[in-house]
Amino acid sequence: MKLKKLLTMLLTLTMLFSLAACGRKEKPAETGQTPSPVQTGEGTGLEAVLRSALYGAREGERRGMAEGTPAPGASVYSRLRKAIEIVYDCDSMEQAERRLDQRLGGDSSMAAPAVSVAIGLFAAADGDPIKTIVSAANVGGDTDTIACIAGAIAGAYSGFSALPERWRSFFDRANPEIRWEPLARGLTETALLMR
Repeated sequence: MKLKKLLTMLLTLTMLFSLAACGRKEKPAETGQTPSPVQTGEGTGLEAVLRSALYGAREGERRGMAEGTPAPGASVYSRLRKAIEIVYDCDSMEQAERRLDQRLGGDSSMAAPAVSVAIGLFAAADGDPIKTIVSAANVGGDTDTIACIAGAIAGAYSGFSALPERWRSFFDRANPEIRWEPLARGLTETALLMR
């Protein structure tokens, strides 16, 4: 169980790093890397986050194949595309939850299902952190991992202040050693240095 919690935390931090790094506005020639959708100006807001998630999944698969270390199981990129398609074909958050759970399922030890369901729920909630977190906690399957990933993405998108004051106070009381604002700045700076 401790290993699962550690892996969940590492996956969440990786997602936060990726989202924060997507906002960096450097020129591709400066890094020698293909630019992310945010860097090239392809979309704004929620659309940019979804495009960046797809970009990151595709780039990760490309690098894995180039290094000869492809991940086992279904493609994260194809699952993300499917999650986004499912969500945009739904009429309600509840319908999106059911369809994501039925078609992609998040009850697995593999990251691909949890990541795709988390991003799908984030999209279905239009980035609203409360809707995203509550939905992710109730979707079924590996809910703690899905809610952690979805909440991290929604939080990075909307900011800590988008959460109700009672939630922020609860986080502060439950984690008195964590100063949230400096932590967020530090994660962003680390993500930018990693690029």
